[in-house]
Parts: sequence; C-alpha cells; structure tokens
Amino acid sequence: MLARFPNAPRTGIPPWLLAVAAMAMIQLGNALSVHLIAGVGPAGASWMRMMFGAVFLLLIARKKKN
Repeated sequence: MLARFPNAPRTGIPPWLLAVAAMAMIQLGNALSVHLIAGVGPAGASWMRMMFGAVFLLLIARKKKN
C-alpha cells in the first residue's frame, strides 16, 4: 500500500487505532450530549457539537507556519 501513496505523510499511528478512536469519540459525544439536550434542546445540542467539532478540526488540521 505504501507504493501506491509514496508521498503520504507517516504518522506512526496505525489506521485501526484511528478508527477505534473515532468510534469512541462518537460514543463519548453522544453520552455527554444527553444532559446537554435537557438544557438547550436537540437543535442546540447538535449545533454545539458541530461547533466544537469544527474548532477541534481547525486546531489539528491548520497549516504549520514556516
């Protein structure tokens, strides 16, 4: 598989671990939003989860300064 993507960045993290981490984060987000829904409603909880996800994605995927 490395021959097909010679310029792919190597993270040292196995892909299966990334998949398990993603599944765990989905379950954790659902578990934490149960109490949040009571306070802000379903639409508010969905909006807040999307905004936190967007901020997290910006933090981990932003371009590095030279």
